[in-house]
Amino acid sequence: MKRMVGILCVAAASAWAAGPQPEWRLDAYPYRMFLSLPSEAPSNVIVRLPRAAGMPVTPNAFTFLGPGRTSMPFRVAYSRPDEVILLAATGGAGGSYCLYFGAAGPPTAEVPVEPDPLPIMGVTRPAEGVAVPSTVEGLRHMTRSLNLQTSRRRIASFDQVQDLTPGDGKSKERRQGGGGRRRQHGVSMSVLRTYLVCRDTGVYRFALSCADAGYVTLDGEEAASWMGEHATGEWRPGRPLTLKAGLHRLDVSLVFAVEDPSLRVGWVCPGHSDIVPLAGQDLLGAYEATETRIERANRTLQPGFTPLPGRAYRFRDTRPVFVPVTFRNTTQDWITGEFSARWNFGDGGRGTGPEITHVYGSQDGFKATLEVRDSLGFAAACSHEVDCRGPEPDPYAVSFELLGVPPVCYAAERIEPYVLIASSPLPSLAFEIGWEFSLRSGKTLRRSETVKIGKEPARVPAGGVGVGDVAELRWTAQHEGGIVGRGVMRFLRPPLQAGPDRVVGGALVAADGNQIVLVPDDGASARPGRPGRVRGTLGTVVCVDDTLAVGGLRDKDAGETYPAILGRLLRGAATGVRYEALPAWETFPESSGFLRKFVDVPRAVGAHAAVAVLSVGLRDLLNGQGAAAFECQAAALTDLLTASKGVRVVWVTPPPYPSELDRAREFAAAIRRVAEPRGLDVADLFTRFRCEERNWRAFFSANPLALSERGHRLAAQEIARAVVGE
Repeated sequence: MKRMVGILCVAAASAWAAGPQPEWRLDAYPYRMFLSLPSEAPSNVIVRLPRAAGMPVTPNAFTFLGPGRTSMPFRVAYSRPDEVILLAATGGAGGSYCLYFGAAGPPTAEVPVEPDPLPIMGVTRPAEGVAVPSTVEGLRHMTRSLNLQTSRRRIASFDQVQDLTPGDGKSKERRQGGGGRRRQHGVSMSVLRTYLVCRDTGVYRFALSCADAGYVTLDGEEAASWMGEHATGEWRPGRPLTLKAGLHRLDVSLVFAVEDPSLRVGWVCPGHSDIVPLAGQDLLGAYEATETRIERANRTLQPGFTPLPGRAYRFRDTRPVFVPVTFRNTTQDWITGEFSARWNFGDGGRGTGPEITHVYGSQDGFKATLEVRDSLGFAAACSHEVDCRGPEPDPYAVSFELLGVPPVCYAAERIEPYVLIASSPLPSLAFEIGWEFSLRSGKTLRRSETVKIGKEPARVPAGGVGVGDVAELRWTAQHEGGIVGRGVMRFLRPPLQAGPDRVVGGALVAADGNQIVLVPDDGASARPGRPGRVRGTLGTVVCVDDTLAVGGLRDKDAGETYPAILGRLLRGAATGVRYEALPAWETFPESSGFLRKFVDVPRAVGAHAAVAVLSVGLRDLLNGQGAAAFECQAAALTDLLTASKGVRVVWVTPPPYPSELDRAREFAAAIRRVAEPRGLDVADLFTRFRCEERNWRAFFSANPLALSERGHRLAAQEIARAVVGE
């Protein structure tokens, strides 16, 4: 085997010596990079070089040659252990350039190069829309078609954005003469790009001041935004970003409806608190060399590849746009014909294999790099610009829903959450579902699973967990590194200081948009006597009802109903009696009716009640709610009202409806089990009606769910006793 390798090496050396010498060979440098620049190349070009282990970064470690093998100036802009960034001067001429690197030796004087005087590249043109967008999604949609590879201009600073607009000089005259900012017919759009040097690793924050809608990204991640038409002159900061020291690409999108737009971009560096406008010394340049090929001086490999973008797609109601790109490897090897290939796609993704498909997470331009190595140890690399910009992406409909967790449950229960993925017919696509359980002990459990779905829904389980152990559940759905679904579920325990803001389907949703699960006290842990009986005048008594006197449950000839009778009975003992009928479930078709009580009852009680009388549960009974589930919900509702409203709760059991006698008995028993460990008073209409006399059906009208006049009178008497504590 050693003999065979030796023969191949000799053959390689002989082929090298016998063949034509490679163009532009310099023996002192083990590596070289070929750059192909367009004819309208800017005067300064950013070049990124890989840094081998131990490679010196000194001025004599590089040589930069332009067309005709003329020496060109450059400077080292930034270096780190794995990368060196140079700013190379081209004089504005396109063509082929070669940069040699890797030479060892003592430092020499650096070849001077002037900083890029126009470090920002931009394009402006009329937009197809007629209004300034009010959302980031709308702005991205409007500016997606702008391509910085054509019809671009360069400016010295962001506040010169007006110079990107072709015109006759009148805009400049207005700026200098203070001619005022006038609205124009229609809207225009601009995109700008530059490269920012961050000297230190740390937390940065970016800010924007613009007219009208602006959006700033750093390496493709949102850094600041300000949507809609608004006045200029103040900063709108974005969220903090943790950045590594080095070079970062900064992009700005702008949509404006004024003839004289304005734009400023600022930042807050680590250790500082003031917003400072980005200046020329912060910006390295606007153009990065992307059509490159790196070779060893004695190479036998000819690296090459062709990127073939496919049709872009996105998922409805999500921001990421995905573009599949197939990389066709065109590398040739003079001797062995066998080589390995490693890919760097320019968006953080990597891969191996002779040919490969990668999905990008945005419609943008990326620099992809191919590194090849043959069996003789020769290595080479090349890079190309991958242009993922194109037409409007195909929309796919896909939904992610967290299921398997009751919105109200006791701590002793065990749950098995899962995410249900459903979609319209779409190509077979992979989604990664990630789970994170934050336990009350302080520990965190994580797991993830990747599934492929097409036409059929997929169910992705999280695993079982006890309700009493978990404090919060988070989940995410990712596709090709982009988040297309996420959710947070918090498990709330007494004291329940805040409840749900709304009901969405079968979920309780807090004001911050996250799902919540109410975990009430069970019979063993409930503390009797909360919040305590009021001595003296009761204050306002609020009767919240869906059981006794609401709407269709009251006959026209029933006479005086129990709220009016109760008001007379409590006169002198309470400052007032207020009756609140719960709204019909049909009013909220997007909500589970069984959960409406957690929103409607607290709203009905209000802010200044002293006693809340709850005759709630008939609709649960009639619509199939089990007694055990109703008991858990009644316990949670009680804990919520006592903690968040500070009221004393009095429960009313359902009367023994002739048509629902057995179910009413079960619900009455459930209410008593909730009230007893909490020390609550109960107006037990079920027992009182059944024991009052043999003909207890006389307390109901012809409608077996509606009380008669006698029934209303007896209900008021029983509730009054419970309220005053007799």
